[in-house]
Amino acid sequence: MRVTANYGHLAQPKKERRLGHRILKNILALGTGQLVTMLSGVVTAVVLARALGPAVYGILGFGAALISYFGLLVNMGMDVHGIREISRKPLHGPRLVTLVILMRLILAILLFSILVLSLPYFAWSEKVRNVLLIQGLGLFGVALIVDFYFQAQQRMGIVGFRQGGAAVVGVLATIALIEEPGDLEVAAAIPALTLIFSSAILLGFFWHNAKNIESPETAVSRLSFLLKSLPVALMGILATIYINLDIIILGYLVDETNVGKYVAASRVALIATVLPSVIQSAFLPTLSKVKGNHIKDKIVVEGHARAICFLGGLVGGFGVLMAPAIIELLFGPEFAEASLALKILMAHIFVFYLTQAYGTPLLAWQFDKGYTTVLVVGAIINIALNIVLIPRIGIEGAALATLITQLAIGLFLMAFAHKAFGIKHYSLIARVIIVTIVSYTISHSVIESLSIFSLTIPVVFLIVFGGGYILIYTTLSMFLGVIRKTDVQSFTHTPD
Repeated sequence: MRVTANYGHLAQPKKERRLGHRILKNILALGTGQLVTMLSGVVTAVVLARALGPAVYGILGFGAALISYFGLLVNMGMDVHGIREISRKPLHGPRLVTLVILMRLILAILLFSILVLSLPYFAWSEKVRNVLLIQGLGLFGVALIVDFYFQAQQRMGIVGFRQGGAAVVGVLATIALIEEPGDLEVAAAIPALTLIFSSAILLGFFWHNAKNIESPETAVSRLSFLLKSLPVALMGILATIYINLDIIILGYLVDETNVGKYVAASRVALIATVLPSVIQSAFLPTLSKVKGNHIKDKIVVEGHARAICFLGGLVGGFGVLMAPAIIELLFGPEFAEASLALKILMAHIFVFYLTQAYGTPLLAWQFDKGYTTVLVVGAIINIALNIVLIPRIGIEGAALATLITQLAIGLFLMAFAHKAFGIKHYSLIARVIIVTIVSYTISHSVIESLSIFSLTIPVVFLIVFGGGYILIYTTLSMFLGVIRKTDVQSFTHTPD
């Protein structure tokens, strides 16, 4: 099967409107929960950074980065593979969920035991070891997550409710309980416990509803399911290397204060990945279903590319332009030196969004071997760059390593997507880059010419100049066809 990206101005038959409307419902349902999660994450990061200070906040970020790899090993890619399987065979859902939960719990117990037994052998302070143990409890929350079942059923509202609810509880607990650096261990416990309880509640809801579902007698092979999940697990681990490994390496090469500043910048960049996560989760079930349908797959691939690329220039360009104001507003003058690192990380976010235009279809259509190969190469590049750049230029080196790695991954995925499925998007990508550069240049020139406006009131700075960038970018995007009226209609029109 081959898919081309240059489809011209396709007419909008009923099929396209139905697909677009279903995807929009998915985006809105899941996006609402993710928006709450994102806003709660911002508040949580601000409260923690200001209360704990750069050095102690660095310890918390170091622990979270390290434990994230354990979480990936617990999940073992079973959520993504579960979505793919349940989307095609809905009646197998309850059996697959049971299988996934059991295997994850075994892995969580094993990995937490390894963590407990191995910590005394590392030359970390008692404070760091305690934080890691507390954060490690979150592995059992990962084991109980059943979001993938509801995503496969395209019941995104339920997933959004769990994620948003957990985020709200977490931020309220953080505001109520975290006041000073001595509250570090409590700060580590809050996300772990909220994840465990929210996952357990949704699991209980699933079991209550699963009683009414008649599963086929055909048994699900544990070994086969796990083996098919492994490539996805490896992809997750490799992708996380260039997202979190820099924090771990920084923990060894620079002081805790600089680690804390970089963690602050990386938290902002991480929040910026919420949108592509929502877009991917919304499109993944539909892309999985339309595989092999040469009419529908063109529509969905094109719609996904336009949405994600448009948002890439919007979010990435805004972040690069407004980085100093964002740091000042959220974290205060103590973290001002993180501004340049955030600029570089937001440039990485721009490339990350564009990369998703190729990565999501490859993931949905089980092009796991090629995807894994790309991420292996990316991980090697990232490790080498971090080792070389961090000792020379500190936290900016870590950010630069992330950007260069993402560029390499994007180019490789572009080549694989073209070769395997004929996906191009070259014209779209070029127009997005042009629009972003022009919009940034105009906005930056205006800021420089009006230097009387300082960062004294960063929120005003963000609204005036950031809003100006968004207006210019959106206008140019419409003019150059990055996003079209027909694209909006395909998502917003109620299907006949």
